[in-house]
Amino acid sequence: MPRAWAWNVTVERQLAWATTVEVGYVGRRGIDNQRKRNINQLQAGTLQANPGVNVSALRPYLGYGPIGLAENTGRSQYHGLQIGVERRVARGFHAGVGYTLSRTNDDSSSLTDVLPNTYDDSAYWGISISIARTC
Repeated sequence: MPRAWAWNVTVERQLAWATTVEVGYVGRRGIDNQRKRNINQLQAGTLQANPGVNVSALRPYLGYGPIGLAENTGRSQYHGLQIGVERRVARGFHAGVGYTLSRTNDDSSSLTDVLPNTYDDSAYWGISISIARTC
C-alpha cells in the first residue's frame, strides 16, 4: 500500500504597523507509490548483438510483446519554504502577499508512465514538474 508522511514547522511574528510575517517549512515523503514497468523488455545491447533476429525471439517471455506490470515501488519527496506578509489596514481591510519556493522529486509521476529501463530505475529519479499559483 502506498504511504506518505507530511510535516511542517511555521513561525509567525507580529511586527510594527499591524504587520505580521509568517515563515514555514513544509515537507512530504511518499513511498510505495504505484508505477509500471515492462517485464518483457530486452536487455541493453541485445539487438546489436543479434542482428537480423526477430525481436520476439529475444525477449525474456518468448513470442510476447511488452508486458506491463503495475507495482508499488515508487517514491517521492516535497520540500517547500512558505513566506507570507500581511498588514491590517483601517476599517477591517487587510492586504497580504505570499510566496512559496518548493521542489518535488519522484520516480513515479503516474501509473501511465512506464519505466524507460526496467532493469535499472536509478536514472528515473528527478525533479517533478509542479506549478502552483495563489492570488
